[in-house]
Amino acid sequence: MMQFHKLILYSIIFGLAAAGVLAQTGIVTSEMRIKANEDYIKKSWKEAEKDYAAIVAAEPTNTGARYRHGIALLELGSAKAAAAEFDSVFKASPNAVFALALARAEAAMGNKKKAFDMLKMVAKYGGANADTIENAAEFRDLKGLAEFGELVKSADLAANPCKADPAFRQFDFWLGEWDVHNPQGIVVGSSSITKDLEGCVINEHYTTPTYEGKSINIYDRSDSKWHQTWVDIKGALNEYTGGIKDGKMIYVANERQNGRDVMLRMTFTPLEDGSVRQYGEASFDGGMTWTMRYNLRYTKKKDK
Repeated sequence: MMQFHKLILYSIIFGLAAAGVLAQTGIVTSEMRIKANEDYIKKSWKEAEKDYAAIVAAEPTNTGARYRHGIALLELGSAKAAAAEFDSVFKASPNAVFALALARAEAAMGNKKKAFDMLKMVAKYGGANADTIENAAEFRDLKGLAEFGELVKSADLAANPCKADPAFRQFDFWLGEWDVHNPQGIVVGSSSITKDLEGCVINEHYTTPTYEGKSINIYDRSDSKWHQTWVDIKGALNEYTGGIKDGKMIYVANERQNGRDVMLRMTFTPLEDGSVRQYGEASFDGGMTWTMRYNLRYTKKKDK
């Protein structure tokens, strides 16, 4: 039994030594990568630092490994060594992730100006969510500074362009939980209108006791128009295009129904009492004349 234990021990020692030789000779095994990734995910920073140091030694141009090595160093309190890694990867591949990491390292060393310079690079190269920046422990001494707040805002808007562009908020008057009334004032359905994907998309979910449909609405900056895709439980698909005119959202779709070309138009009008009117029309003569299809009024649901 003692001989067996010695054999196992020698195997482990030989295996570790072989891994070190492989790394030194420029060969990184899949086992090394798997272990490094597992230690990084588990935030076992001491192990992760060793793992990625070995990989970086074998693959000095591996920016992903250098970045993770830097993160492990930063978490272990070695900000200067981490900054060297982040500076290297940022120069090799300028992007917001590497810029933010370098800003964290500079802040940890008390280099406020360099930290701010790199936060500017974060916004320049695509941005980062405000929470990601504000929750970084290295910035705790900078949070009260006006310049830091402005840089966080710039980075957040760069990462979430729909927040920055007011065109994406043109249809916000439709957001809410609504009862939907017919012209006689009878509630005929319910509609939930919500925002999604960091404010880029407006989702509609319309239901009645016997019917259900959904739509996705988005402003397309390439053509400066709004687009709606509507689907329902009957298998219908409508593609609308439109925009805001005189404070109203007007959508138009071109369809083929029963062998005839038809234009469909929807007009959403915000009313003074906070309700919204949705007026649907159809035209079979290319838009010369229109026939009403429905006339609905949305009122906010009351809290029960």
